[in-house]
Amino acid sequence: MRLAEVKRQEALVANARLKLADCTIRAHWSGDSPTRYIGERYIDEGTLLAVGKPIVQIIEIDRIKVFIPVIERDYRFLKENQEVEITVDAKPGEIFRGRINNIANALSENTRNAWVVIAVPNAELELRPGMFARARVVLAEHPDATVVPVDAVLTKDGKTGVFTFDRTANVARFVPVETGLQSGKAIEIVKPAVLIDPVITVGNHLIEDGSPVKISELSRSQMLQERYSKNAEAVRSEPATVKAGQ
Repeated sequence: MRLAEVKRQEALVANARLKLADCTIRAHWSGDSPTRYIGERYIDEGTLLAVGKPIVQIIEIDRIKVFIPVIERDYRFLKENQEVEITVDAKPGEIFRGRINNIANALSENTRNAWVVIAVPNAELELRPGMFARARVVLAEHPDATVVPVDAVLTKDGKTGVFTFDRTANVARFVPVETGLQSGKAIEIVKPAVLIDPVITVGNHLIEDGSPVKISELSRSQMLQERYSKNAEAVRSEPATVKAGQ
């Protein structure tokens, strides 16, 4: 009887130890970062837990992933490891730099967008999962391009062109053009390669080829002071969602 009782008590102790071990919750992960953070807590102290019920969300945020939707037109310009500038409303004026980590192989049938994942170093922990972000990607770059204000380009009799100021005759001349990349308020002129005369941006939709033009002193001063960049680049800014890295 004594031996049987000893074995019964040993079994009870073993069972108690097993239950005690089940009270300790451990998280296992792999990766370069030795530190993880509690992202969200799903229960309060004293809550009775059910099997499989999540307790906390553990995240790695020293490297952030940003997910952006890219439209079909721009999809072909993107490449893995391409540099991207990230801005967030929580840090106005600051630019965070990352690189494209993954590009979806298919576009959504509903939106015709493809998801692109950008990896952003976050050693100072300034970015947090769930922040709203904007991504700026240079899709193409044309050095030494001829660039004019977007307002200078218009359509006349089915032709795209600009009105230039003929300095000799003091009249407007309509010049058909072929446009290229656009960045902000500037647009590239592919053909003709060079525009010698100044372009007209104000009131150009009210004039015709050969219309007399008089430059005011203000306009003349602006012509002398304003210079447009010779580098044209096309950029795409998209809303994005920041998520924790793996």
